[in-house]
Amino acid sequence: MVVDAEMRSAGIGAKLMGRIEKEATRFGCDITRISIRAHTQILQPKRLGR
Repeated sequence: MVVDAEMRSAGIGAKLMGRIEKEATRFGCDITRISIRAHTQILQPKRLGR
């Protein structure tokens, strides 16, 4: 999932975790594990000098 920069800090992560926990409980899971990779900077192509 990619969250648009303008929508960050709008509680999306908390809502997603709530949904994950609800579904885990529904399936009888006692433990959930998620992995998050956050990119705080978009890298632009860099032109190499001669």
